[in-house]
Amino acid sequence: MYVVTGEEMGVIDRRAIEEYKIPGILLMENAALRSACIIESEYEISGKNIIVFAGGGNNGGVGLAIARHLYLAG
Repeated sequence: MYVVTGEEMGVIDRRAIEEYKIPGILLMENAALRSACIIESEYEISGKNIIVFAGGGNNGGVGLAIARHLYLAG
């Protein structure tokens, strides 16, 4: 797996949005859904309270979407 910096991710996001015409909301929703799936597969979370800390900006939006997916999954 290749890990990118925040700056590199910004370039990737902009390219996906501008060059490939992928809506930013779709990128955010896919990131959140996949993150929630990984959390569910790695941790026993059923019936437990989970706290998601989310800052401002786009990453904060992803954090809120992760929380929503985990909530809907029970």
